Amino acid sequence: SIPMAFSMPALTSTIGYYSRMFQESQNEFMKEMKEETPRTSEEVQQLFHSVASKVVDRHYQQWRTGKYAERMDSSFADTLKRQYRSIIQEKKKSVFGPYITSVTSRQLTRLAGWVLTKNDDRTTSLRGSGIVIAGFGEEQLFPSLRAVRIEGIAGGKLKFQWVDGASTDIGIQEGEAILPFAQEEMVRSFMEGIEPGFRIEVERAVKQILEDYPDIIINSLSEASHGERERLKDVVAEAAPGMLEIFRDFLTTTGYTLHVEPVVSTVAAMPKSELPAVAEALVNLQSFKRKVSGEQETVGGPIDVMLISKGDGLIWIQRKHYFDPELNQQYFQAAYGAECESAVGTEHLQERSAPK
Repeated sequence: SIPMAFSMPALTSTIGYYSRMFQESQNEFMKEMKEETPRTSEEVQQLFHSVASKVVDRHYQQWRTGKYAERMDSSFADTLKRQYRSIIQEKKKSVFGPYITSVTSRQLTRLAGWVLTKNDDRTTSLRGSGIVIAGFGEEQLFPSLRAVRIEGIAGGKLKFQWVDGASTDIGIQEGEAILPFAQEEMVRSFMEGIEPGFRIEVERAVKQILEDYPDIIINSLSEASHGERERLKDVVAEAAPGMLEIFRDFLTTTGYTLHVEPVVSTVAAMPKSELPAVAEALVNLQSFKRKVSGEQETVGGPIDVMLISKGDGLIWIQRKHYFDPELNQQYFQAAYGAECESAVGTEHLQERSAPK
């Protein structure tokens, strides 16, 4: 049997996802109500019924093609649905009430199994926790890094996914890498030459221009018939996505050539003693941006910096304590024992042998 205690936290995420879909249905319903003429009470209920069904179906189709998490599959999803069928049924009714058909009800049940077992940014970005593992294996000459996002436990199994694009193996061919995690916009701004959020807005503006500008030109062709103008609009509409993709590729290629490549090439040639200063500076850059922009300061305070090398292992460059080390020598005596006493003894011997 599947332990209830281990599955309830993940099941809570499914219930939350139901609520998000219902809220989405309400938002779309309000837009429909503003655009339409006044309706009777029965027509209003039918409209919301239709909107909710469309929203659930849209999410259903998106999740249907998703990939299962590590060590999870369709069989395990079916097991979870059977195990918690009564809870799922209760939550479907409490969230959606009478606004679901039998088809929508089945889709919601299947969604519950998929949310618990499949990977999707709509859930991991809200509840997931990231872990980054970096260093050397016993037989490795060069370091490696792996990033994993953990979402929760379902049916006694840990639901996690390896983060694409956030892992690397340093070697002869790939001699350097700078990888930001968590709050990373300023690191990416420094590396790529453009703030990620600003790039999104630029791409959105270009997309809008590609959609609107051709219509303005085509509508001004007074000699063309209505049918000919519509045909030209269809041709331009088909070409617009490809043109937008070309623009995105240009931004990526230019950013790499002018910004990323020079930085990583310089880092590759740095001695290891200088690398910690680079890492600390990038974190400080993110902290400073948050401080002066009025955003929530999720990065800040003393920064822990370490250096891992094959010869020396893990070396702390900076490490904060929750107490003043000078006032708590007994902690280090208890933690390091003989090592601490040996260091103190050596220091005392040096003092005694020093010339007066």
